[in-house]
Amino acid sequence: MKKLVLLLSSLIFILGNLNATPNNFDIYGVGPELQEQIFSKCKEEISEYDHLSQQIKLSLKVDKRIIKRHEIETSIIKKVNTLGDFSVVGISTITYPQNQTTYSTLDIVQKNDASRLPKSPIQHEKKTIKKSEALKKLFQIWNNYINRTIILMNQNKFDMKVRSCPFIHCTWGFDKEELKNDAPELKAGSSKYKDQLIDIIKYSNNDEERGQAIFILANTDDYHEITQLMISLTNDPSELVRNNSMRVLGAILSKYDIHGLDIHNILLALNYPYVTDRNKAAYVLWDMVRKDKSIHRLVIKESGNTLINLLKLKQPNNHDYAFLILKEISHQNYSEHDFQRWQQWIDLENNNLKNS
Repeated sequence: MKKLVLLLSSLIFILGNLNATPNNFDIYGVGPELQEQIFSKCKEEISEYDHLSQQIKLSLKVDKRIIKRHEIETSIIKKVNTLGDFSVVGISTITYPQNQTTYSTLDIVQKNDASRLPKSPIQHEKKTIKKSEALKKLFQIWNNYINRTIILMNQNKFDMKVRSCPFIHCTWGFDKEELKNDAPELKAGSSKYKDQLIDIIKYSNNDEERGQAIFILANTDDYHEITQLMISLTNDPSELVRNNSMRVLGAILSKYDIHGLDIHNILLALNYPYVTDRNKAAYVLWDMVRKDKSIHRLVIKESGNTLINLLKLKQPNNHDYAFLILKEISHQNYSEHDFQRWQQWIDLENNNLKNS
């Protein structure tokens, strides 16, 4: 009898592991049934992809493991595309330096769910913008600042925890002696060439320059006009522009109390099919809900279920902010993994909003 119990226990353990999902791999954007199909169809590739990701971590070398992982990613995407009609299928992999752990998220958008894709209602005609010599010099100052910072980091002379920011947003700060002279030049340039920088951000067909211009423009302490511009860029077609604008917006909201902002774009970005969009939108939204309780009802109504879906992810920079936002708008103390109670609370609040 004891042998039979042990045999059954072993069988249950084996079957459980066959169906288990990797600890650090998520699927976002589709329902549980399709997720199960994907994990079942791609379980070997997903397991190997996750295993390689934990090995590679922060390695900057292009070795056989990175090439192999890319091949596996291509195979996963190809298999997923046989299961439905999708607009987006892609994997984001992020390593967290704090604990040297890597998490991956397979993002999917079904073709009938196109509202989840970034789309700006204002379409500017993009063109080549010729910069003046003075503006070229400002961009060169910025690039030199970035390059000097990277050198300091490679020499282990840069401490991310020890840095101050005299402007509304700083990519790295200016505390090191090698960087101090850049601060006044960037501040003067961001003010003197503000209009030209905004033109580049809005109209240039060079997305890399647009992204740089956002960061250069943020070397100022005048946040009023820039705040509205940054919100308008959160649904830009360029991932770089979206990310940089939300970085700046997050920095502004962490420093200043700003009420009455249109949060519609942020709520949309919270459900975009890209991990790096969602985490920045969630960071921005967290500051918003902490400082403006009048938007709580709107967040519950428009994005309550999105927050639950993000909470269910293992990906820390999506899961953690979703938990913080839910606690802030609910004042409940449910566990971060008590998905059922959080869903019940959202459903109850939405029902109350409908009947009010």
